[in-house]
Amino acid sequence: MEFQVPQFIERETKIVGPLTFKQFGFIGGAGAVIFILYFFVKIPLLFIPLALAVAGIGLTLAFVKIGAKTFPEFLLSMLQFTAGPKTYIWRKGQLAQSQQQKQQAKIIPPKKDEAPEKPKFNLTTKSKLQDLSTKVTTQE
Repeated sequence: MEFQVPQFIERETKIVGPLTFKQFGFIGGAGAVIFILYFFVKIPLLFIPLALAVAGIGLTLAFVKIGAKTFPEFLLSMLQFTAGPKTYIWRKGQLAQSQQQKQQAKIIPPKKDEAPEKPKFNLTTKSKLQDLSTKVTTQE
């Protein structure tokens, strides 16, 4: 028995004409707010700017996309980022200038009458490094 594999599952289905359910909800909600404002605000010069603002917010929430995210998803991500804790990851070579200056200040230059210390470790020769490189690349 063969089953059909659903395709385009990441796309929302169109419910009302060319609108998805979320888009219809945002536009319908804005329309309901404008309808209520019409009866409560008696001054037309005050009603018109309020109605335009509510309609603009509704249309923005319904149709605007930033990158691959819808505007409500973008707003939610922005709020989570600003309200949430920040995690900083240190990467080698990205020290701040003040930290570099502190490290340089800690280094004390040797006195002139003392001989510089020899390193406590031996550096490997070039041939040993080449041997190791060959072993790693050939997986011996």
